[in-house]
Amino acid sequence: MRSATCETTARTTAGGWHTSRTAAPSVKPASHPSAPPAGCPRLVAAVAALGLALSFGGCKTRLLSLDEEPGVTTRDGAPVPDFPDLADLLLPRDNCGVESIQTTEVIRADLLLVQDRSSSMRQGVDGSSNPPAGQSKWELVRAAIEQVSAKTTSVDWGLMLFGSTTTCRAPTQPEVPVGPGNAAKIRQVLDSTTLTTGTPTTAALKNALAWYQTVKDGHPRFLLLATDGQPNCGSGGTGSDDSAAAIQAVAAAANAGIMTFVAGIGSNTGAEQTLDAMAIAGKVPNTTAGQRAFYPVTSTQDLVNVLEKAAIRITTCSYPLKGTPPDPNLVTIRGTGGVIPRDPAHQDGWDYSDDGKNVVFFGEACSRLQEGVVTSVEAVFACPDM
Repeated sequence: MRSATCETTARTTAGGWHTSRTAAPSVKPASHPSAPPAGCPRLVAAVAALGLALSFGGCKTRLLSLDEEPGVTTRDGAPVPDFPDLADLLLPRDNCGVESIQTTEVIRADLLLVQDRSSSMRQGVDGSSNPPAGQSKWELVRAAIEQVSAKTTSVDWGLMLFGSTTTCRAPTQPEVPVGPGNAAKIRQVLDSTTLTTGTPTTAALKNALAWYQTVKDGHPRFLLLATDGQPNCGSGGTGSDDSAAAIQAVAAAANAGIMTFVAGIGSNTGAEQTLDAMAIAGKVPNTTAGQRAFYPVTSTQDLVNVLEKAAIRITTCSYPLKGTPPDPNLVTIRGTGGVIPRDPAHQDGWDYSDDGKNVVFFGEACSRLQEGVVTSVEAVFACPDM
């Protein structure tokens, strides 16, 4: 007896259907026209637009034509299930699997805040010695960090404070190591912090880099340096300019793959040129037209904006694939709006990382995901023998 055909139908939240067909053992056909032949598995799965990944193992998945009507036997003998809309499922007619990439399961980035706690942070943002209650640079910074770390969960936050009771020394590890759900720990540390002397920026950056290099979580890693003045712990001790070494420390971190955002706290830091040079060396400078390369901060909201912008900018566009394509070179990636091209130059499009385990988006393709313009992404696996 002739072998029967197995159909696997899966519905997406967009309202479309995929039908997978494969050969099954010789059996008597089922009496109901829409039921699969006996011996064939049937899978009907609701697939969230950003959720469950489907892989059909070697079956060929046929897109239902837009001119096919529900309940009507088509020219190839396959019954068409009821469906409201197929306009958004423009997939190849034959493929070896479809996976809905879970854009909510982004590979998170680590952001370590390297925060100045020198005694000058007691001043107002204009340098005044006796600012109103709650208006010192420290209070403004503390409020911003606590606010953003609590509500922005797309990155793993950490905190390292520099300046100590021992002049020109910096901690060798963060008070709060980077990790998820750190808002309460960060708040506790900031609320109990005592301001100290010295601005050992270079030592803090070197120690932050050394510590980061012990972290093996596989996440992209970034620093955000927030300071209100010139690095002043050079070879001559407190008061000696250490700008050149601080700039070099930022460059060394960037060379190690750890880029640094630089925020200047206050309206007259006296360190604008140094902060500019550090921001450029850190590889993620401020790109706002008419502003300096570092991020100027003169209010809580200014720092909130900087932290949120940094969080968006470092939110990666790297997503794990749940299934392995039969042929990695025969994969089509579709997002809201159409096909996203593969781009080995990493300018605008997608490519693989981690030996094909992840799909990474670059340029405008990444920006559209970060900003929520693209919310649904599918990978279509073509068959090697087609």
